[in-house]
Amino acid sequence: MKRFWIIYTIVLVSSAAFQVACSSQILSPETPTAALSIVGVLRPWTEGTPVAGRQVALCRSQGDPRNGLCDLMPNTVETDHQGRFQFYGVPAGTYFLMYDSGLSDFDAAMAEWAGKTLHFGDQEWLTDFLGVDLSEDDFEYRIPEGITFSPSVDWLSTYCLLTLSVGKSPFIIAHDLQSASHDRELHCALIDVLPGQTSRVDVQVLYFAE
Repeated sequence: MKRFWIIYTIVLVSSAAFQVACSSQILSPETPTAALSIVGVLRPWTEGTPVAGRQVALCRSQGDPRNGLCDLMPNTVETDHQGRFQFYGVPAGTYFLMYDSGLSDFDAAMAEWAGKTLHFGDQEWLTDFLGVDLSEDDFEYRIPEGITFSPSVDWLSTYCLLTLSVGKSPFIIAHDLQSASHDRELHCALIDVLPGQTSRVDVQVLYFAE
């Protein structure tokens, strides 16, 4: 089984194929009467990328984020006309931020996967998640406009598998597109939620629907 490992550190760790790191950021809502946990905003990566009415979810990391394992939280929020969102009453922990790709039914995917463990970067899990055979190397990759890769397939596949930018995935793992574009570094939007504090996150987003 082929696996891809994520390096979640404050400093960047070099690898032969790709540099992967995660920076600490934040997410949002639940019940309006609960404490405000996360305040965030989605910004368009390219002109015309929609940010209003986008669906956002949290995935709670299982221990070390480098394992690529997280539990998909059942509560989702929708952005306002400026791409802003909030989460309330989020339990303390470290979370990945996920948003809708526009490629398939986000609500149906949440109904199926909420409360379950996601293992992005793992080909066996992704095959089960997407219902396609990723071992054939002919499935569809999705690369953001403006991001280029070396001829090495490893860079391309690592980026796509770790951000779920493959096939008809309904989810995209939020990450720093600026660093990926200029430095070939992948910074995931990790959100540290602490009791009694409000976390803030500001990320550029993609939309793959035609």
